[in-house]
Amino acid sequence: AISRGVLLLAHVYAATATLPAGWNTSHCGQKFRLITNQISPFVNVDPSKCQNQKCPAAAFKAGEEGFTYELVTTYLKQHLEAMCKDAKEKTVTFEWYLPPSNSNLESATNSFNILCNGDFTNTKLSSTTSACPALATYNGTSPNTANVCNGVGDSTCTSAGPDAIVGAVHITRARLDLMAFTIPYLTVRQIVVRRSYFRWPDIMNTFKAFSLDLWMAILAEIFLVMVLILLVETWKNPAIEKSFNILTPIYDSFFWAFGSALCPGGQGKAACTAGGKIFIQAHLTFLVIMAATYTGTLGPFLVSSLPVTVSDISSLSSGQFSVVVRGPSWNSTNTKYLGAYLGGDSTPTTPESVQFKYMEAEMQNDNSKKFQIWTTELMHSYNNNGQMQEKNRTFDPCTATNLQLGAYDMLDCSGSSDAVYKPDSLIFDAPLVYYELARRYNNTGTCSLKTIGNEFFSSNFGIGFLKDTTYARAFSMAIQVAIDNGDITRLSRKYRIRAQDNPCVAFSNPQLEITKDMVAGVFIFTVAGIFIALILGILQGMASGRFKLLFQAMFTCKEIPLEGEEEEEEVEEEGEEQGMDEELKRQGHDDNMEEAAGDDKKREDSVEESMKIKPSVRLGHLCLKSKNIEETLSMRK
Repeated sequence: AISRGVLLLAHVYAATATLPAGWNTSHCGQKFRLITNQISPFVNVDPSKCQNQKCPAAAFKAGEEGFTYELVTTYLKQHLEAMCKDAKEKTVTFEWYLPPSNSNLESATNSFNILCNGDFTNTKLSSTTSACPALATYNGTSPNTANVCNGVGDSTCTSAGPDAIVGAVHITRARLDLMAFTIPYLTVRQIVVRRSYFRWPDIMNTFKAFSLDLWMAILAEIFLVMVLILLVETWKNPAIEKSFNILTPIYDSFFWAFGSALCPGGQGKAACTAGGKIFIQAHLTFLVIMAATYTGTLGPFLVSSLPVTVSDISSLSSGQFSVVVRGPSWNSTNTKYLGAYLGGDSTPTTPESVQFKYMEAEMQNDNSKKFQIWTTELMHSYNNNGQMQEKNRTFDPCTATNLQLGAYDMLDCSGSSDAVYKPDSLIFDAPLVYYELARRYNNTGTCSLKTIGNEFFSSNFGIGFLKDTTYARAFSMAIQVAIDNGDITRLSRKYRIRAQDNPCVAFSNPQLEITKDMVAGVFIFTVAGIFIALILGILQGMASGRFKLLFQAMFTCKEIPLEGEEEEEEVEEEGEEQGMDEELKRQGHDDNMEEAAGDDKKREDSVEESMKIKPSVRLGHLCLKSKNIEETLSMRK
C-alpha cells in the first residue's frame, strides 16, 4: 500500500513537468541547508573535515562525492536554475550538514528528526508527534547572499533548522505523514547477505558415493579379469605385449582390465579367443552399469553433504538462521517487539531501521514467522575517534581493538571461534550492499561476504521537506528531468549500485552447487599420478644398461634408439644408396665389373666393421638391426 501511494504521488508530481519553466520560482535565488547522513555511496563525507556540522566541498571524497551529492549539486541544481530564467535571482545553492558528532551519523532517522524538530542538535522526536514541531517556527529558506546564514546558530538565517533532508532516505508511511517528499529518484529493494563458507577438502569425499565393500568388489572383479586375460589371451593375442621380462604381460593385462573402466576399447585391444570374448564382454557390461550408477549417484551425494546455509529471506523468517540489522535492543520482558533477540551492540534507544521495521511487520502479519535478531547501531565499523575503518589487505576489523563493529564486519567476523556476535546473515538496501561488496572485493581481492537469493520489499529514496512548503514540487520536476535525461542511470553506473556491479554473489540454490572442495579427491589423485609418472620418467632417463632395458621394457610404448643406433641407421642408408648405384654401374658397364665388385666388397667390409650387434627395444622385443644389414648385403651379393 505504501509503494502504491508513493507511485501515485510520483505520477502526480511527474505530471507537473509539463508546466512552463517559470511556474514556480520560490526556490530561485535561495540557499538550501541540507541535513544528510554519512552513508556510502550516496554521501561520501569525512566528518573530521566538517566544522560545526557544516561540511564544505573539500569534506567530500574527491571524484566520488556520492550519488545523492552529485545528483543535487550537479544535475538538480542545473535543472532548478533552468526554471529561474524569468526570475530576478537565477542561482540556487546548497549547504550540507551532518547531525552532531556524538550521534549516529549513518542513521537517516537522526537527520529526519533534526529537520522535523527544526533544530540542528536535537535528534530525538516524540513517538506521539502527529506533526513536526518545526512547522510552527519554520520561515523558509535563506537568500543566497554571501554574508547571510553561514552556519549553525547564525541569527541571520531565515529559519533556525535545515530546509530539507537528503541522502539514503526512505520514503515511509510514517515520514509521509510528517513531511512532503519529492517523487522518488531511486527505487530500492532489500537483499540478504551471508558469509562465504570454507571447508577443508575431504580427499575421499568423491569416492564415498559407493561404500567401501562395493569398491572392493569392483577392484576384485578387475583383478579377476586381469588374471583371465593372462591365462586365456596372453599366448594367442598379439595385442598383449610380451618380452623377456615377465612383468610386461602382467602390466599390460592390468592396463587392459582397469583401463576398460574409463575407456572401453580405447586401449586398442580386442579379445581373439572365444573365451576371451565372452568374459571381456561381461566385464565391459559390468563396468558400464557401475559407471552409470556412480555417475547418477555422485551429484546428489555431494550436494547432500553440503552444510545447510542461508538461502534467502525465507530461511531467516523461519527462524532457521539469525540476521543482524540496525535497530534497538530489548530484553525478554519487553513485549513491544516480536522475534527472538540474540544480542548486539545497540541500545534500547537506537532508531529502528527500515529493515528492522520490515521484520516486525512480517511477524505481525504472519504468526508462523519468527526472526532471530541481532542488532547494531551502524553498518560500518568506526574507531574511537569516529573514523570509519574499511577492511583491506592490511587491516582486519576482526582482530582490531577499540573498534565498534558495524553490521558488515559483525557478520564477516562471526565465523571466528572467539567472535562475540555470531549472526548468520544481514539485510540491507541492495544498492548500498552492491557498492560495499564491490569495495571490499577491490580492497581485499576476495568475497568474504556474498549476496544470496532475490531482492525483496521495495521502497524509494527521495528528498524530504517540511509540509506546507512549496519546494517539493520544484525539486520533483527537476528529478523527473534528471530521470528523463539519463542522469540517474549515469550515476548508478558510476557508483556501482546495480545488481550487475556486484562481484560477490552466492549460488541462488546452494543445494545444487558443487564446489571444488567437494571433488578435491579427484584433483589430489590426479596430481599424485602425475608426480609418480614424473619420478618414473626421471628414473627411466637416468637408467642405463640392463636397468635401463628393464624400464624401457615395462614403460616405453615406442622404439627408443640406444647409443650409436642412429649412426647405424645412417650407415645402413648410405650402404643401400651406394649399393643401388653400383648395381646400376654393373648393369651399364660390363667392362668394369671386376673393379665395381672390388669396390662393393670394400664397402661391405666397411659396413660390417662399423656395425656392432646393438639391441633396439620395442616393448621388450630385441631387434638386431645388424641382422637386417647382413641380409641386405647378402641379397646384393
